[in-house]
Amino acid sequence: FAMVMVLALLLALFMPDTWVLVGVNSNSVIDVVLTVVMLLFTFELVLLSVVDATYFLSFFQMMDIVGTISMIFDISYMSGSDATYSPVASGDAEAQKNLMLLRASRAAKIGARAGRLSRVLRILRFLPFLRGGGEEKSSTGIASLISGRLANLLATRVACLTIVLVMVIPLFDIWTFPQYDYSLQTWVDRVSHVSSEGRTDDAVKELRLMETFYARYYYFPWMACIGSPSKTVHGSDSFDCDASSTWIIAWQPERHGPPRGASSLRVHTDTFMVAFNMHKTITLKSGLAMATIIFIVFIMIFSSLA
Repeated sequence: FAMVMVLALLLALFMPDTWVLVGVNSNSVIDVVLTVVMLLFTFELVLLSVVDATYFLSFFQMMDIVGTISMIFDISYMSGSDATYSPVASGDAEAQKNLMLLRASRAAKIGARAGRLSRVLRILRFLPFLRGGGEEKSSTGIASLISGRLANLLATRVACLTIVLVMVIPLFDIWTFPQYDYSLQTWVDRVSHVSSEGRTDDAVKELRLMETFYARYYYFPWMACIGSPSKTVHGSDSFDCDASSTWIIAWQPERHGPPRGASSLRVHTDTFMVAFNMHKTITLKSGLAMATIIFIVFIMIFSSLA
């Protein structure tokens, strides 16, 4: 059972970001796997609460509750993101407000996922180089003394670990997609204004200039169309393209769309939309998230060896 929980923990920590790195445009497999992992976490939580008196209302129980609840943010049919849905952005105030809420929810999701790391402390004892090699003492007094010292040592190390994480984790976000890049909306507004005046040839030239501008970046435009904003069946923002507008065919972008829908960002006005391929920036962010988790686990192992 312990090995099963170790496997479940590894899936909970790394599978969401691995799904992004691989570029899978589907939710079914990851939803099934993470649902099973969530059920295993819930079963373990209930079992330990019943059989272990020291676990009930302890720090580890609280962290396990947070870590288990955080699984809903990685499952698409609960509160997780849909791998097939392309997010939509526009320049109005309501969209900017929604974007701020989205960033706040992502930050809360990352913080909640950190609660799963408390389970790492319980599996460290299975590592061969972390097992004690001395003979066990039968004296209750010595056992109580050792238990008190270990509790104090654990609290000190957790405090030090928290300080290190607060200082180091933001460094992994330096090379990610900028949080405020107004050039995307500026270019879309510019092309939309030209096309609304009926100057289709100039609009195609603007699209080519926009493509040249993003040639040096990892994110770039790969599709454009005329249409109108809309809503999906789930109430999410979307954009419906008008197939009757054929002048955009004159613009043939050199780079293509992303392998998964969630890696495409659709930026639009009331009449025009440009889709940007954000796959490399999103995979970079997922890779750095995995590196962050590995770094935290390494610090935990290193502190246990000290």
